[in-house]
Amino acid sequence: MNDKTIWKFTLAPGNAAGVSMPIGANILHVHEQHGDICLWAEVDSKAPYELRKIAIYGTGHEMPADPGAYIGSVHLANGLLVFHVYERAPHD
Repeated sequence: MNDKTIWKFTLAPGNAAGVSMPIGANILHVHEQHGDICLWAEVDSKAPYELRKIAIYGTGHEMPADPGAYIGSVHLANGLLVFHVYERAPHD
């Protein structure tokens, strides 16, 4: 039996936050849904969990020299706000 499925994670704008997801989760997409920033990942639902560090930066806001791996950008408030989502290295 295959234990792979796609899960949605709701994110909050701001500094990097730990998101608990199954080990080996493959991040697929980030997008606005019902006014929230959401991330979808392909996961093995039977795998143990780990914390993945996700950082969200607003357009024009300061960010580190190495923000991490770019995942995507999200438009909120009818495009008035644009946030850019990155996955930080675990040690950051």
